[in-house]
Amino acid sequence: KRMVEYLIGTGRKRIAILCAKETDESIGSLRLEGYRQALAGKKIPEDPKLILRPETEHTYSYENGYRCIKKLIESGVPFDCVYAISDTIAIGALRALHDCGKKVPDDVAVAGFDGIDAVRYTVPSLTTLKQPDQEMARETVDALFEQLQHTDAPKRHKLFQGELIRGEST
Repeated sequence: KRMVEYLIGTGRKRIAILCAKETDESIGSLRLEGYRQALAGKKIPEDPKLILRPETEHTYSYENGYRCIKKLIESGVPFDCVYAISDTIAIGALRALHDCGKKVPDDVAVAGFDGIDAVRYTVPSLTTLKQPDQEMARETVDALFEQLQHTDAPKRHKLFQGELIRGEST
């Protein structure tokens, strides 16, 4: 939700999302739900043609991002921004936009999610939401040990705040 709100705040209104398969019940579905909430919160109608699902077996791949954007461009559906649910998908999208003659961010802004090191080296550098890896790992280990020591302990579900890294792609 936070990334899409940021993108809307930069003036983007036709935001395509490169998301997971419909059968995904974890991170991918949560990020799609955040996308939908952000659009609804800003009274921007959701366009099903801008919700792009993977055509490859591997959701979180460069190839998935590349293929989805090529297909979107070929369809003629207007868009001014791409939000990918992972940085690897976003990097593939950057390449597809480049290959199709689109300028980032002038024609289309691009943002990803995860904060992988590679985003600092793309041209342009990718805007991303960096996950707090160490905090997530610490909480996971704590929860695991709690479950091992107390099998009746309630399962924990925690959402972590990421850090918005503004790259040149937006």
